[in-house]
Amino acid sequence: VENDFSHQMIEECMVAANEAVDRHLSGRKWALIHRLHEEPAPERMNELAEDLRQLGFRPGDLRQRRNLAEFVQSIRQAPLGEDAQMLILRSMKRAIYSEEKGGHYGLAKKYYAHFTSPIRRYPDLIVHRILQAELEGTRAPYPVADLKVQAQHCTQTEDQAAQAERDIIEIKKYRFL
Repeated sequence: VENDFSHQMIEECMVAANEAVDRHLSGRKWALIHRLHEEPAPERMNELAEDLRQLGFRPGDLRQRRNLAEFVQSIRQAPLGEDAQMLILRSMKRAIYSEEKGGHYGLAKKYYAHFTSPIRRYPDLIVHRILQAELEGTRAPYPVADLKVQAQHCTQTEDQAAQAERDIIEIKKYRFL
Protein backbone atom coordinates (compact mmCIF):
# COMPACT_ATOMS: atom_id res chain seq x y z
CA VAL A 1 0.00 0.00 0.00
CA GLU A 2 1.43 3.31 -1.05
CA ASN A 3 0.84 6.18 1.36
CA ASP A 4 0.70 9.61 -0.22
CA PHE A 5 1.09 12.97 1.52
CA SER A 6 -2.60 13.36 2.35
CA HIS A 7 -2.73 9.90 3.93
CA GLN A 8 0.31 10.73 6.05
CA MET A 9 -1.29 14.01 7.17
CA ILE A 10 -4.44 12.18 8.30
CA GLU A 11 -2.33 9.63 10.19
CA GLU A 12 -0.41 12.42 11.93
CA CYS A 13 -3.66 14.11 12.96
CA MET A 14 -5.03 10.85 14.31
CA VAL A 15 -1.89 10.20 16.35
CA ALA A 16 -2.05 13.77 17.68
CA ALA A 17 -5.71 13.32 18.67
CA ASN A 18 -4.99 10.01 20.40
CA GLU A 19 -2.14 11.60 22.33
CA ALA A 20 -4.09 14.76 23.23
CA VAL A 21 -7.07 12.84 24.61
CA ASP A 22 -4.85 10.61 26.76
CA ARG A 23 -2.85 13.61 27.99
CA HIS A 24 -6.07 15.52 28.79
CA LEU A 25 -7.78 12.70 30.70
CA SER A 26 -4.62 11.51 32.43
CA GLY A 27 -3.83 15.07 33.49
CA ARG A 28 -7.21 15.20 35.20
CA LYS A 29 -6.62 11.80 36.86
CA TRP A 30 -9.34 9.96 34.93
CA ALA A 31 -8.87 6.22 34.60
CA LEU A 32 -8.94 5.04 30.99
CA ILE A 33 -7.60 2.39 28.65
CA HIS A 34 -4.20 3.28 27.22
CA ARG A 35 -2.42 1.78 24.24
CA LEU A 36 0.76 0.46 25.84
CA HIS A 37 3.83 -0.41 23.79
CA GLU A 38 6.79 -1.39 25.91
CA GLU A 39 10.43 -0.96 25.02
CA PRO A 40 12.02 -4.04 23.44
CA ALA A 41 14.56 -6.07 25.40
CA PRO A 42 18.16 -4.91 24.75
CA GLU A 43 19.27 -8.43 23.83
CA ARG A 44 16.49 -8.63 21.23
CA MET A 45 17.69 -5.37 19.70
CA ASN A 46 21.25 -6.75 19.55
CA GLU A 47 19.91 -9.83 17.71
CA LEU A 48 18.01 -7.54 15.34
CA ALA A 49 21.16 -5.55 14.58
CA GLU A 50 23.00 -8.78 13.76
CA ASP A 51 20.17 -9.97 11.49
CA LEU A 52 20.20 -6.62 9.68
CA ARG A 53 23.99 -6.81 9.23
CA GLN A 54 23.52 -10.21 7.59
CA LEU A 55 21.21 -8.49 5.09
CA GLY A 56 23.98 -6.03 4.30
CA PHE A 57 22.81 -3.08 6.40
CA ARG A 58 24.82 -1.07 8.92
CA PRO A 59 22.20 -0.43 11.61
CA GLY A 60 24.41 0.91 14.40
CA ASP A 61 23.19 0.75 18.01
CA LEU A 62 19.46 0.09 17.73
CA ARG A 63 18.96 0.11 21.48
CA GLN A 64 18.71 3.90 21.16
CA ARG A 65 15.24 4.84 19.89
CA ARG A 66 16.60 7.78 17.87
CA ASN A 67 19.07 5.49 16.05
CA LEU A 68 16.27 3.05 15.30
CA ALA A 69 14.07 5.82 13.87
CA GLU A 70 16.93 7.15 11.74
CA PHE A 71 17.74 3.66 10.49
CA VAL A 72 14.10 3.02 9.51
CA GLN A 73 14.09 6.30 7.55
CA SER A 74 17.35 5.41 5.82
CA ILE A 75 16.13 2.05 4.47
CA ARG A 76 12.82 3.14 2.95
CA GLN A 77 14.14 3.00 -0.61
CA ALA A 78 16.62 0.13 -0.10
CA PRO A 79 16.03 -3.03 -2.17
CA LEU A 80 15.72 -5.09 1.03
CA GLY A 81 14.06 -2.28 2.97
CA GLU A 82 10.71 -4.06 3.35
CA ASP A 83 12.45 -7.19 4.64
CA ALA A 84 14.40 -5.09 7.13
CA GLN A 85 11.23 -3.34 8.29
CA MET A 86 9.56 -6.70 8.84
CA LEU A 87 12.52 -7.83 10.97
CA ILE A 88 12.25 -4.62 12.97
CA LEU A 89 8.53 -5.08 13.55
CA ARG A 90 9.01 -8.67 14.66
CA SER A 91 11.67 -7.64 17.16
CA MET A 92 9.29 -5.27 18.94
CA LYS A 93 6.96 -6.22 21.74
CA ARG A 94 3.30 -6.28 20.83
CA ALA A 95 1.25 -3.28 21.79
CA ILE A 96 -1.54 -4.03 24.26
CA TYR A 97 -4.41 -2.25 25.94
CA SER A 98 -3.94 -1.47 29.61
CA GLU A 99 -5.47 0.59 32.36
CA GLU A 100 -1.87 1.39 33.37
CA LYS A 101 0.03 4.27 31.76
CA GLY A 102 3.27 3.23 30.17
CA GLY A 103 3.61 5.13 26.94
CA HIS A 104 4.02 3.99 23.37
CA TYR A 105 7.63 3.11 22.51
CA GLY A 106 7.09 2.80 18.77
CA LEU A 107 5.52 6.25 18.50
CA ALA A 108 7.74 7.78 21.20
CA LYS A 109 4.69 9.03 23.10
CA LYS A 110 4.36 9.26 26.88
CA TYR A 111 0.55 9.47 26.59
CA TYR A 112 -1.32 7.41 24.04
CA ALA A 113 -4.86 6.02 23.97
CA HIS A 114 -6.82 4.84 20.99
CA PHE A 115 -9.58 7.38 20.42
CA THR A 116 -9.98 8.03 16.71
CA SER A 117 -11.85 4.89 15.55
CA PRO A 118 -14.80 4.30 17.91
CA ILE A 119 -16.78 2.61 15.14
CA ARG A 120 -14.27 -0.18 14.63
CA ARG A 121 -12.39 -0.45 17.95
CA TYR A 122 -14.12 -0.92 21.28
CA PRO A 123 -11.26 0.65 23.32
CA ASP A 124 -11.80 3.87 21.34
CA LEU A 125 -15.49 3.83 22.24
CA ILE A 126 -14.61 3.38 25.93
CA VAL A 127 -12.26 6.38 25.78
CA HIS A 128 -14.98 8.41 24.00
CA ARG A 129 -17.41 7.63 26.81
CA ILE A 130 -14.86 8.59 29.47
CA LEU A 131 -14.05 11.86 27.68
CA GLN A 132 -17.75 12.63 27.34
CA ALA A 133 -18.26 12.07 31.09
CA GLU A 134 -15.29 14.32 31.88
CA LEU A 135 -16.53 17.10 29.59
CA GLU A 136 -20.07 16.88 30.97
CA GLY A 137 -18.84 16.79 34.56
CA THR A 138 -20.52 13.47 35.32
CA ARG A 139 -19.11 10.45 37.09
CA ALA A 140 -16.78 7.97 35.41
CA PRO A 141 -18.71 5.45 33.30
CA TYR A 142 -16.33 2.61 34.21
CA PRO A 143 -14.78 1.55 37.52
CA VAL A 144 -11.01 0.98 37.32
CA ALA A 145 -11.45 -2.77 37.89
CA ASP A 146 -13.77 -2.94 34.87
CA LEU A 147 -11.23 -1.06 32.74
CA LYS A 148 -8.59 -3.64 33.58
CA VAL A 149 -10.88 -6.48 32.52
CA GLN A 150 -11.94 -4.61 29.37
CA ALA A 151 -8.32 -3.84 28.43
CA GLN A 152 -7.32 -7.48 28.77
CA HIS A 153 -10.35 -8.61 26.77
CA CYS A 154 -9.70 -6.07 24.00
CA THR A 155 -6.06 -7.15 23.74
CA GLN A 156 -7.11 -10.79 23.58
CA THR A 157 -9.73 -10.21 20.88
CA GLU A 158 -7.29 -8.08 18.87
CA ASP A 159 -4.78 -10.95 18.99
CA GLN A 160 -7.47 -13.41 17.90
CA ALA A 161 -8.47 -11.17 14.99
CA ALA A 162 -4.84 -10.82 13.88
CA GLN A 163 -4.41 -14.60 14.01
CA ALA A 164 -7.63 -15.12 12.03
CA GLU A 165 -6.34 -12.68 9.40
CA ARG A 166 -3.05 -14.58 9.13
CA ASP A 167 -4.94 -17.87 8.87
CA ILE A 168 -7.16 -16.54 6.06
CA ILE A 169 -4.12 -15.32 4.15
CA GLU A 170 -2.56 -18.77 4.45
CA ILE A 171 -5.77 -20.42 3.21
CA LYS A 172 -5.90 -18.04 0.24
CA LYS A 173 -2.25 -18.78 -0.57
CA TYR A 174 -2.90 -22.53 -0.55
CA ARG A 175 -5.97 -22.13 -2.72
CA PHE A 176 -3.99 -20.04 -5.18
CA LEU A 177 -1.22 -22.62 -5.34
